Amino acid sequence: MRKEHPAFRMTTTGQIATNLKFIDNLPGGVVAYTINGAAVNDKWKRIQVCFNGTDEVKKLPVEFKNWQVAILNNKTAGNEDVVNTLTLQPYSCSILYQ
Repeated sequence: MRKEHPAFRMTTTGQIATNLKFIDNLPGGVVAYTINGAAVNDKWKRIQVCFNGTDEVKKLPVEFKNWQVAILNNKTAGNEDVVNTLTLQPYSCSILYQ
C-alpha cells in the first residue's frame, strides 16, 4: 500500500503536520486520523485510518459520506461502502478512502 500511495510516504514534518489530522472524541482505545491525499498527488483524495487497540468491538461515526473500504478489520476489502458507521473489531486496523 505504501508503494502505491504517496499519502503514506510523506517525507517532511511540514507535509505530515499539514495533511494528517487526528479525529477527536473517539471511544477509549481507538485512534483515528485522516490524510489529505490530494495534497500529495495520491489517487485517494481523502484517507481515514482507524485503529482499535482494545479487546472490544467499537463503533465509529463516519464523518463524510461514501467512503470506500481498502482494509476492514485487518483484511483487504472488496468494493464495500461505509456510509454512517464503521464497526472496528478488537485489535484491528481499517483504512477507508474517497
